[in-house]
Formats: sequence, structure tokens, C-alpha cells
Amino acid sequence: MAGISLALAFTVTSAARPLSHIGENHLVYSAHADVDGDGRGDLVTMRRQPVTVGHIDVQLATGRALGLTLRSDAPFVPGLAKVGNVNAIPGDELFVDIQHFPSNDVIGVFTYAGGHLRLAQKLLAFSSDFPIHNGIVCATIGGKHRVTQYQFQLHVIGTHWHWARKSTVYTWNGSALRLTSTHAFRFIKGHPPKGQVGVHCGASPAK
Repeated sequence: MAGISLALAFTVTSAARPLSHIGENHLVYSAHADVDGDGRGDLVTMRRQPVTVGHIDVQLATGRALGLTLRSDAPFVPGLAKVGNVNAIPGDELFVDIQHFPSNDVIGVFTYAGGHLRLAQKLLAFSSDFPIHNGIVCATIGGKHRVTQYQFQLHVIGTHWHWARKSTVYTWNGSALRLTSTHAFRFIKGHPPKGQVGVHCGASPAK
């Protein structure tokens, strides 16, 4: 399909473009959040050591320390994008930029459960490529707390350009995000809505 060929061409040529979402979304590497839900701020720190290993360290207000290690492949990851209680269980979820590709960033959704920091799901957001955009939106619908993954691709048909959107819905089940439904790519009117590109969950981290 011409649209797919166009997307691939832009992906190759735009790999070296500036990572604008890093500045626009204010990724941080040290911030405070109420991770365990006791009403007090806990210190969350992101670091890389060695260069291929990322670390998420949480110093709870109680004095207890939590930690996770993960793959890290770019100078700015892992980085904290958003923080907020989005599953109605006490404690803030952490939306962490954990891996970078030219067409998207992998966002790890971390939550506190059973005395540990756990990865609930990996989702896609952002993009440094023109024909591809991704986003994560948190919402409560019918009493259920959901996270929707949006993926956008630009296609060319003849002389006309059209954006297509795919949506994948996850629902919180305790400390896990379970796949609820997937809707295949369909053409939309106009450009991808700003409210469906990037990370729209919680709020910017408080340093």
C-alpha cells in the first residue's frame, strides 16, 4: 500500500530528527509521588548504570526502598513522563519512558502492589516520525478505569493524504491492565487529535 511505503520512507529519513517530545513533555529523573498511597510523598529516581541498564528507585516516606531494573537504550531513558492514581487503588501510577524508537517510545505503566513496584503494561506514545503518532489516554467509563492506546498512521491515496487510527483498550483489574478490546485502523477526518497523542494520564511529576 502506498501509505505504508510512505510511512517507511519517513521512518528511515527522520530517525535523526530532534526528540521534541522530551522537552515538550518535561521528562524528569527525580520527582515525588505517593507511590504506596499512604498520603505522603515518596522520592522516585530514574538512572542508567551501566549504559544499557535503567533503574527505577523509590524511597518511600516510611524509609523502605523499592527498585526495578530494565532495558535502557537511549540517553534520556528511563524518564518519568506522568504520575497519577488512575486505577482507584491507593497509590500513584508511574508512566515511565523506558525505551525509544524513531516511530515511538515505550511507556511502562508501573503500580504499587503487594509491597512491590510492578509493571502493569507496556504501551506506546510519542513519535519523532512525521507519519506515525502514538498516545495513551486514561479515563473512567461506566465505573471502569481504562487506558486507551491510540496509534496513528498517515496514508497517501492518489493525491490525497489521510490519517488512520487504531485503538486498543485496557481495563484495570487490580494491579494489572487487561486487554479489553482492539479496533483496527480506520481513516479519520483531519489530523490526530492532540488529546490522543502523547501521555494523557495523571499529571506532570512534582520535583
